[in-house]
Amino acid sequence: MPNNGVSATLPSPEEANRIAAVMGRPILAADGQYYSGEEVVIEPGPGSSEADGVVDAINAISDCPSDPSTWLAQVDPEELEHLWAGSVDLAIDWLTELRQKLWETRLRAK
Repeated sequence: MPNNGVSATLPSPEEANRIAAVMGRPILAADGQYYSGEEVVIEPGPGSSEADGVVDAINAISDCPSDPSTWLAQVDPEELEHLWAGSVDLAIDWLTELRQKLWETRLRAK
């Protein structure tokens, strides 16, 4: 899988499996596969891609009804073991660049 910067911020397969077990939902790993928290890898469906995982993550964050302080107060600390400031900073940098590219694309289309 080509490394476009996103896979570098995703957890390893083993870590994704552990996170999925704690969070109770599939987690996309750096190898492009979703892990369910069990020993079985969830194969992406036809047309599913790393892009789908990014879109799902953006939608999940934008749909979150809580502000960050409230969200942190509600989350089990074990669920946060994989989340550290560096990964948040990488995500912010990536999303900032994405926003810029989207605006550039939109302006070119006009």
